[in-house]
Amino acid sequence: MHQHRRPHRTMPRRRAARLLGMVLAVVVLVPAAASAVPVEPYAPYQPQTICSPNAKPGTLKLSGWLQKEYPGSGSLGIARSCKDGGVSEHK
Repeated sequence: MHQHRRPHRTMPRRRAARLLGMVLAVVVLVPAAASAVPVEPYAPYQPQTICSPNAKPGTLKLSGWLQKEYPGSGSLGIARSCKDGGVSEHK
């Protein structure tokens, strides 16, 4: 049984030109926004002043999500004991 096919129609030129213009506008705007100057200067280093060795809820959720998204990965731990020496942002 022979099926009737619709003739292939191309996009009208005006519509194609408008669409291309929108795509080019996005391409031009993205790099400009990515290289913008920060609103405020970078914060200076603030060394550890207290010890709180328990992993925080947001960090635990991020760790769980990363391990779920990347099967076979794992965690070597998030926090360190307060008794470990040296400067660390992990205790």
